[in-house]
Amino acid sequence: MPIFDGPMREWLEWAVSNGGPGQTRLFVWEDGRPFTERNFYDRWHAACERAGVKGFIPYDSRRSASRNMRNQGIPRPLRKKIIGHKTDSMDESYGIVDIEDAKAVRESMSRRFAATTTNAKTTAGKKSSRSKKALSA
Repeated sequence: MPIFDGPMREWLEWAVSNGGPGQTRLFVWEDGRPFTERNFYDRWHAACERAGVKGFIPYDSRRSASRNMRNQGIPRPLRKKIIGHKTDSMDESYGIVDIEDAKAVRESMSRRFAATTTNAKTTAGKKSSRSKKALSA
């Protein structure tokens, strides 16, 4: 994760300089035990459940941030730098559709649906008139 100047850097520097005696890791629990992926996620999931967002994971935020930046028109190189992706394929692996692409597809499908509906009504009208002629003959 990139570290930005300002409060982020200041708090990290404070945390490093105020670590407990013999503390070798930056993030530890109150009793000095280091954060591990397992004990972090146990507490994370419990907190999410209490907050009413059961099943939410931090990765969701990263994915949403990438999508929101893309939708705001942030260029890919800058998004990659902020999110921490090294390659374009990492950015693409999120599989989030660009909002402008989604709008273009929606407009195209709406035109296609409108044309199909108009054709179906016209064709249905022709078939019914033929059927009436066949019945009256």
